[in-house]
Amino acid sequence: MTLNEVPILEFDLGVTVGGFGPYPVTTQRGVSRPSVPRLQPSANVNIRVCPDDSNKVVMVSDGP
Repeated sequence: MTLNEVPILEFDLGVTVGGFGPYPVTTQRGVSRPSVPRLQPSANVNIRVCPDDSNKVVMVSDGP
């Protein structure tokens, strides 16, 4: 699936927060085509976790 020519990918993450975890979370995000090769299995990514529901996460971009 794409949105405005940007691929929407699904990610299965192992989340570790505050020394707890990892626990599994699945999320989706639009990823520019040049960034796709950097997102390989076992890659570390920055996320934000909803304080009210730790199963809701958002991947945070580390660049433009």
